[in-house]
Amino acid sequence: MVTTATRSDQPSIRQVRLYKQADTIIKPAQLNRSYHVCIKSENTKRLGAEQNVHTIQFQNGSLFIDQIHIARPRFANDFVSWRQLTQSHYSCGHLRFLSGGVMLQGLVSLGTTGADAVPYSVVASYFPLVSDTVEGGRSTSAVGTLRTFTTQITKQRYAIDPVTKQPIQDPSLLPDNAWQPGLSLRLGYDVSKGTSIVQLGNEDISIHASYKPASQPDQTKLVIAPDLGCDSLCARYSDVYVGASITLTLDNHASFSGTVANTCAESDDSSSGVYFWRGTSPALAIAAAVRPTFLSKANLLQDTSLTVDELAGLLPGTATPQTDINTTANSMLIENMKWAICQRSDEKDWLKLFYGDQEAPPVLSQERVTLINKNLSWYQDTYAKAQFGWQAANYGGTNQPATQLTHYQALQLRYFLQTGIAQDSNFVSQQQGLYPEAYAESFPRIRAYLADGGEKWANELMNQIYLPNLGLEVASVKLTNDMSSVNAFCTLLTVLQPSGELAKQYYTNFLTATLQSNVDAVSFQDSTTLMQWLPLWLEQFLIQAVNLPETIPDAAKLAIAQLNEMMGQMGGNATKVAQEIVPILVNSPGSTIWDVCKGAEEAWATKFPKLSAIGRVFFFAAFGYGLSMIVQAFGNWKNLSDEDRAKLVVATVGFGVDGLLIVPEMLISIKDMGTDILNKINVWRYSSKTQEGIDQIGKAIDENYLENGLDETSKLFNAETKAIEAEGSLWEKLFGDVLKPVLKVAGVVVAAIVAAFSVYDLIQDVKSGQPITKIALDAVIAATNIAVVICTVVEIALASTVASVLGVVFALIGIIISIIEQCVIKPADPLDDFMKNVVVPFVDALPPQIPLSYEEV
Repeated sequence: MVTTATRSDQPSIRQVRLYKQADTIIKPAQLNRSYHVCIKSENTKRLGAEQNVHTIQFQNGSLFIDQIHIARPRFANDFVSWRQLTQSHYSCGHLRFLSGGVMLQGLVSLGTTGADAVPYSVVASYFPLVSDTVEGGRSTSAVGTLRTFTTQITKQRYAIDPVTKQPIQDPSLLPDNAWQPGLSLRLGYDVSKGTSIVQLGNEDISIHASYKPASQPDQTKLVIAPDLGCDSLCARYSDVYVGASITLTLDNHASFSGTVANTCAESDDSSSGVYFWRGTSPALAIAAAVRPTFLSKANLLQDTSLTVDELAGLLPGTATPQTDINTTANSMLIENMKWAICQRSDEKDWLKLFYGDQEAPPVLSQERVTLINKNLSWYQDTYAKAQFGWQAANYGGTNQPATQLTHYQALQLRYFLQTGIAQDSNFVSQQQGLYPEAYAESFPRIRAYLADGGEKWANELMNQIYLPNLGLEVASVKLTNDMSSVNAFCTLLTVLQPSGELAKQYYTNFLTATLQSNVDAVSFQDSTTLMQWLPLWLEQFLIQAVNLPETIPDAAKLAIAQLNEMMGQMGGNATKVAQEIVPILVNSPGSTIWDVCKGAEEAWATKFPKLSAIGRVFFFAAFGYGLSMIVQAFGNWKNLSDEDRAKLVVATVGFGVDGLLIVPEMLISIKDMGTDILNKINVWRYSSKTQEGIDQIGKAIDENYLENGLDETSKLFNAETKAIEAEGSLWEKLFGDVLKPVLKVAGVVVAAIVAAFSVYDLIQDVKSGQPITKIALDAVIAATNIAVVICTVVEIALASTVASVLGVVFALIGIIISIIEQCVIKPADPLDDFMKNVVVPFVDALPPQIPLSYEEV
């Protein structure tokens, strides 16, 4: 007997967007814009301006790399790629648009042929590049090089329309006396740090600002501190604007207009209405450019050689449903089903029953037929009945069947097309088999690389492109809260190497690199935690200095000697030494590790002039503290035992000492760290060896710290309140008012990795011939739920977090149902017989299905 369910049997539905909204997509063919370029290569190892490539320009659908005209670029949403060979030059590359189109990032190869071309990693900014001498990690002359806007702000607030949520007043109609001078705004890109610069008045508020696409091609939006109140932001900065949103016009006469929710001068979050804010920037002096030679198709030579720079551009470069590879793969699944039912005499008439007399069986390649035959009976006995059953049950036109499913039966069928499909090894096998074919349909060129040895080329990509540019990718994700680029890389790696091993390695490296990148923003205000950590660190560091003297650079030996001298003065008590250091660190002003340590070093020299060299150890110690605390926060190790804390410190010191072999300059005075040393430190921080070292720090406490940390971090996101809930956590102690930006990035990285790892494990089970276990499926469902929750809180699309190759996740969201519903059917009159004789018996035979609480919108 079938029980009819009530409406309450269906869980509340949490809706999630699969793809980016149209108004958040950059269309490069519409741009007229020039970008300042900084590059790095295998020789330079670091980003730098004024080398080899200077400008990238988009002009009325044309692309120029300096004076090289790219005759046939492939424009896609947020993306452009090309490969060009002429008698005089070779150029190949791809670029992604970031931060509302203000930034570009990607690869440009230049040479005479593909064989001698040099690949350059490229970061380009519409706003000026800052590459001045760096003191303590900060540019000492940044203000002179940034794009500066003189601004005005209204003297009073203006009301907001409660319906449109827009100001009622038109600011262009306000008289001049309604305005007063506002805080200056300076914008640029810091080459040394790999971050955008946003300075408001006298304050650097870059971490609280973000760019977003605007409705017009020549514009972008800049949002400042949308999530922070006055109390939080104004406690840190003397005079800034809170909740500002402006639209910038990106041309030679740059200008902006927008609104401000609050000012620190007023500091009242309860006030209604907004201030209007506007600004202008002086026109740039543009030197007369050499006119490039425009190329036509006739100038281009054919080039069929296989190169890693071309392969790197064969990425899923758009997030629109029409060209999404996962959507294409699932559409091919339906096409396979149509072919399969035509192989059985009792089912072949279903094609014309649903699609009309003109519908012919699809003609497929032999490769597709071979794939179908692996699971032919599944298509015929299960998938065809489920798809046609859903179409028949939801059809409301002419020949609508009189027989209808009960509410319970409808839910059974719906959930079968989500979880039922996902837990079927036949579907997983077919989807994974179709994905490379769908990829090749979008990028036919990939077939040549697969034929030449996909795994070989996956390793080339990993070692030549992805790992050397890990730091750049981390910086871009921190700018955008978007894992699309990382997921695209791992998708391509998985197509080339179906086992996913390299993709999993890259995801793991990306996680550890993202965690350690936040060391720069760690707060040193928690004296209690510092005192628990620093004495142990001092003891272990001095032991290492004695046992491994070769790791200590000559410039640091005086600091070690003075530290030992002070320890002797304190009776060998490291706690007493720490009691002198900690207050100086806590009271040192600054918002970054560089500022704090620079100030602390100066304060120490003032207090202990005869032991001033000890201050050179501060940065090295502070970096170790920040890193170990972030690893501890990630694992949610709330109350470490003395034994475990000692293990953590020993592992951190060992990691740092290994780093000294590569960058001994970490133990010199911060004031002596120029750009070259800073870049050397950054190269070390993002190297594969460093990521392995961070992994070992975590495993010193918990062998499964990665898996457990992913789970613990996801718990900080609450979809019901759409909030990050980290009050009282170590995260909050470490990051204070920059907590939300830090955790938003951590969240999207965690969501991407949890989804990837769970599906890769599921795929391995299927490939090994094992049935899909409940444990494996539960892991994928849990991962999907984590991704949905984090996407809801951070307000991003699922495709910005989950790689398209992970088709099981998209099936759980309901993409199969969406694609089925897009199939236009023209059912014949026997549809009622089909419902009674096929659909109802099929649904009644289904075991109880697992309900889900999310779906695509």
